[in-house]
Amino acid sequence: SPPTKKNTTYLISPCLPLPYDDNANEETKLNTCHNGTLICEITTYWNPRTNVSLITSVIPVAINSTNDNNEDNNQNPVVELGPKANADDIHGPLIITFYGDKVNDVQQKANITFICDHDKEDEKPETSYKENTLQIEWRTKYACGIFIVLALYLIIGTIYNYQVYRSQGWDLLPNRDFWRDVPYMASDLTKNLYNTVRGGGNSGYSRV
Repeated sequence: SPPTKKNTTYLISPCLPLPYDDNANEETKLNTCHNGTLICEITTYWNPRTNVSLITSVIPVAINSTNDNNEDNNQNPVVELGPKANADDIHGPLIITFYGDKVNDVQQKANITFICDHDKEDEKPETSYKENTLQIEWRTKYACGIFIVLALYLIIGTIYNYQVYRSQGWDLLPNRDFWRDVPYMASDLTKNLYNTVRGGGNSGYSRV
């Protein structure tokens, strides 16, 4: 009620669970989504007169499918390309669907849609929550062309490595060994090209 103001905050970590402190006190845990949460909705009421904030709702909108809190234990994230909005578009938007806990016996869900827009820079995504589904629409130039392919590769690979192999840190990176060797391969390629160009003036003879 006035003058109280409502604020809804979404904490999002699509590839790895949000940070969780097992050693935190009970009050902190009550105001935090449980361990294994990927997207957390926190509703806060703030009184500007007293400058007091009160957290009234904490909902794990999306959780890790291998987490013990996932009753179904099979709700893996779904990654797909949606239909093209225009015939001239190279591809449709990237859509990632996550599943969360049940609230009042209703499954929570989150859809993150990345839409290609060459004119957008670092603008905030639009969010809405309806019928137990969080909709996040993000228009960005980084959802275009080669960026979308790279995003698919990294997101799917990271999620797979975490949920199947329980990888952590750099081990989450898809084909980690290949990317680790890229600097060395680039260095060898540069040296070979340099030696080829440098040896081009020897008229086919090699010094022995």
